[in-house]
Amino acid sequence: MVWSIVCRWQGLHLLYQLYCHPPLRTLYFRSRPPDWLGSDSSEEECNLTETDRLVEPIVTSQGDVSLDVGAVCPGQNRRSYQRFYQALTAQWLAVEMLWLARISVYDTPSDQHRYFVQVWKIWGDNRSRTLQEKLDVLEIFDFVWSFLGRKSFESIAREWDRLTGEYTRFEDGGDDFRSAHRSGCMRAVTQYLRPPNIIELFLCSTRRPSHSWSIKRLQYLRTLGFFDEKNGICRRLDGSESSDFRWWWYCPVNLLEHDVLVGIQTSIDTNSCPASDIVLEYVWGTYRHTAWDFDAKGHLFFREETSERIFSRMAKTLAPHLRSHLSNLDNDVNVPAD
Repeated sequence: MVWSIVCRWQGLHLLYQLYCHPPLRTLYFRSRPPDWLGSDSSEEECNLTETDRLVEPIVTSQGDVSLDVGAVCPGQNRRSYQRFYQALTAQWLAVEMLWLARISVYDTPSDQHRYFVQVWKIWGDNRSRTLQEKLDVLEIFDFVWSFLGRKSFESIAREWDRLTGEYTRFEDGGDDFRSAHRSGCMRAVTQYLRPPNIIELFLCSTRRPSHSWSIKRLQYLRTLGFFDEKNGICRRLDGSESSDFRWWWYCPVNLLEHDVLVGIQTSIDTNSCPASDIVLEYVWGTYRHTAWDFDAKGHLFFREETSERIFSRMAKTLAPHLRSHLSNLDNDVNVPAD
């Protein structure tokens, strides 16, 4: 608890400094995000995780991470950190709410389902955020949880065989999960990490990687709640259990991507165009999987854009022959300025 409070008020700025640190940015740009819904291990992902190790930043006498702000992040200012901090704490809240849902005791499966629906809305259907804020949260997850979190905890993947026996003690369908092997282990662990955990693991992995903390990894996972009940406990059953309910335990980044799509759809007046949702989903999906790495990754917090400008940027990254199929978009869709 004390460590979390210290990180909350003083330590979270370190994550922003790491986001701006040149060597780490290079590794971040090279990193390949996992297939959060896939069950097969990615050899390329595992190799990248092993070979591109995190390096300890140079710390100045004032305690700040040394970085070339002008060369790395032109236009960096206080506003960019405010957005970074806001997105970071928002995603931290989502992780905590998911953890709370997992450890709660419910009277009936209906109560359990209602609570997890609330958690799902925080992750995947948050109507109170602007489109820019939704993209900020997605970038935060990509960097802090998917990149730093997995990289800092990469040694746990080498112990996956030891974990399997204890993990499958409570995991229904454990054979399917075991098929994910090392990358699957890291994908699961990131769902339990909070920013203080990630800062702690980063410092341990860069400053004293061979020290005794690494042999206590099982205890660390237990502390995070990795081996606790994943869907909470019901006092009584009312026949409303769903066979798909255990999917909520995974709560992948795809929910955050869906939240961005919801933001696009609610920011745009489609004039009742029946194909508009399909068009918008296609534009966002194409941008996320083909253009995000060079257009948004590592750059998002250093530009201020309206929803109109953001969607225009997404559409313009499509190949010319694909943009031609969206020629009627301007007639059917109006994007109001924020």
